[in-house]
Amino acid sequence: ALALTSIVNGFGHLVVAGYGVGNRLDHFSFMPAMSVSMAVSAVVGQNLGAGQEERAKQSLYWALILSGSISLAVTLGMQFLAWPISQIFTTDTQVLTYATEYLRIISFSYVFLAVMFSVTGFLRGAGDTLPTMLITMVSLWFVRIPLAKYFSILWGSRGIWIGIAVSPVIGLTLTSLYYLKGGWRAKVVTKPLLQ
Repeated sequence: ALALTSIVNGFGHLVVAGYGVGNRLDHFSFMPAMSVSMAVSAVVGQNLGAGQEERAKQSLYWALILSGSISLAVTLGMQFLAWPISQIFTTDTQVLTYATEYLRIISFSYVFLAVMFSVTGFLRGAGDTLPTMLITMVSLWFVRIPLAKYFSILWGSRGIWIGIAVSPVIGLTLTSLYYLKGGWRAKVVTKPLLQ
């Protein structure tokens, strides 16, 4: 966060203020996906512990539909309502311009984030937490920051938002590949149900 803020700071106080407004709203926007992810962890852990892998996978399937649908609705909302929503925090038109630009670009990553959170929730429920932590670190430090910096040189402050929006796509790709590989099965602790 500090590294990203230092990049944003290079574009002046109006961009910083717009980023601050957008970032606050951004956090609210993916709260539903985070909640679904936590629910997935609990349900998957219970089902895998009972030896019900298919049922655990079904819970992930429905989580993807639920969180993906909510995130898609939020994305559409941000495309059309970013300006009036941002007015909750400021009336400065220049700040609103940057906040709106931020939200419209960042919101394209919401569905990717929602899917990634759900898959990560599945892996946490399976007891396989180290790979998800490493993938998160890679997507944050080795993808998001360098991309935000590089794109900011090409496209100014808009490039920062694009760099931030691209990183969840990389994170989702890595997380999905790990899930499909099936290494998480080795971490599952199963206990037969009492008869």
